[in-house]
Amino acid sequence: MDGTLIVVPEASERSFDTALREEMEYLLASETFRKSPKLSQLLAYLVGATLRGEGEALKSYTVAVEGLGRDPDFDAQADSYPRVQVMRLRNFLGSFYARYEPRNEMCIYILPGSYRVRLAKFSIAYPDIVVRDARRRLAPSFQNADGSASVAPRSVPPTYPEDNVIPVAGEASIAAPSTLAETSGSGRGLWLLLLAILVGIAASAVLLYVTMWKPELAGRARDEAPTLLVAKVEAPSDSQSIDLAMEIRHAMIDGFSRSWAFNTLEVHGDHHEEAVMGSYTVSAALSQNRNNSRTLQILVTDETEELTIWSRNFPIDETKDVRDQLALALSKMTGPLGVIGRREFEKAEGRKLDDYSCLLGAFRTLSGKTFPQSDEVRQCISEPLKQRRLEAVRLSVQALATITSSSPTERGQALIKGENLAQQAIETDPSEATGYYAMALLKYVQQQCEVGNSYAARTLQLNGYGQGILMGLASYIEDCGYTDAERFIERAFATMEPGDSTLRLSVVTLALRHDRKDILVSIGAAPSGAAGETDPAVQLSEALIAAYFNDIPASKRHWAAYVALRKMRGATPDELLQGTINSINTRKLVIELLQDRGVIA
Repeated sequence: MDGTLIVVPEASERSFDTALREEMEYLLASETFRKSPKLSQLLAYLVGATLRGEGEALKSYTVAVEGLGRDPDFDAQADSYPRVQVMRLRNFLGSFYARYEPRNEMCIYILPGSYRVRLAKFSIAYPDIVVRDARRRLAPSFQNADGSASVAPRSVPPTYPEDNVIPVAGEASIAAPSTLAETSGSGRGLWLLLLAILVGIAASAVLLYVTMWKPELAGRARDEAPTLLVAKVEAPSDSQSIDLAMEIRHAMIDGFSRSWAFNTLEVHGDHHEEAVMGSYTVSAALSQNRNNSRTLQILVTDETEELTIWSRNFPIDETKDVRDQLALALSKMTGPLGVIGRREFEKAEGRKLDDYSCLLGAFRTLSGKTFPQSDEVRQCISEPLKQRRLEAVRLSVQALATITSSSPTERGQALIKGENLAQQAIETDPSEATGYYAMALLKYVQQQCEVGNSYAARTLQLNGYGQGILMGLASYIEDCGYTDAERFIERAFATMEPGDSTLRLSVVTLALRHDRKDILVSIGAAPSGAAGETDPAVQLSEALIAAYFNDIPASKRHWAAYVALRKMRGATPDELLQGTINSINTRKLVIELLQDRGVIA
């Protein structure tokens, strides 16, 4: 079976052709596809060819000329335009179905390397797209311009206040057109109408809260994550640029929604974004350079202080997958160690930590950062949190802490405790990545590579952008033969800013393994700060960098400080490193370097 439609629920007598044609009409009538005429044209052509039985026989030349309007002299061997457009249509369909239900439970999809259109349930058609429980599903029901109703995307309204994508309706429809008129005779129309009314009321409440409750900007409930408004991506007026800008925005929203460090606020329809405010705003502008290359400028603004806190330009190649090209940008913004997480923790310093800032502090501690409130973090992290997602993160933090806080003699019991905590985190919120991340590390520490790889794969599926996650897993995946480990490690390196020492030891050991002198020079130039004098991980980092560059006196000095801070008199070098470096192979590499330089015997 290849996932092609076999039975359409509640309408088994309907043919594949009828179901495919109806689903195409449903998509093309949606606001999302109406704003993307080129991809709408391509979808209609591919569906038409499939209905005529020509789907399997389609070639790039035919698609380019008949489906995309290219000249008859188009060279399919030299020009990848049709393949790129189909790739973009494939991603566009995935983004649509991640937000909106199909008309009759069956999604249109196109397999890589094929032009034939298929139908299947979402889990079969898009197995790699994660749809969070209730986090991307609340949207109001309004009327289309023609007076017909609009259905709400995925039907379950959020039940937890931390649900991290909050669509805000505009005056126009935000969803695909409804089938109320066609189903009213069966009784389903009444239920859909009631559901639409209820969801509309809920969405109106969200709209009132966001647009009128201005105190949120001055002082939100501090046990909640801040909100991030994803503004429209500005682009040139040609259809190709508009399509690309929409694809970029969908990819950004999908990436941001995977982070617990903020709640993503999405504006739909014609509602003016300036009337909707979050704690932060991310805006982007797509430009085309003289040589026809494209650049995406991204800015993050702290709305409470009306200050741009981060800005960066990224080259965009429209012949490549947009999601891969945005991975670096997303890694800089998402997660507790990203731009917004760091900003929020700076605001929290000097006052009593709440649920949210306690978690930010906990991840700083785990990444090797020390600060005055470390003792307060240890205390607050032991108390259950109100919100399901943050509670899952808290349990994950406790699980991760068991790896570093136990002595060698206690390691066995600590790992059992850690696995129990990680499992609790997964059960508390199965769509939050940190529980799987903690479990992956625990399995890797026990050298259970196969199981560790499976948890790592799930972690990266749920959130492959967090800097801490990337660095933590990168220390192990190479040892355990993880698929595409080299590409993953390069992405981990790319998350390092020059002078950023937040993940100092993780990056240092990874750079040593790959003999990345450029990375070590960058980290060595970054001061560790006064707090680093009492941090074993920082002292070890300094010892390794100095040893790598043959500064033996400095390396010995930092190694002696590390040993003193570990407070393990008479321990072997390997025992001293346990709890600071979990990978056995990395510890061997460190010991060999220090012995080769004469730092240790």
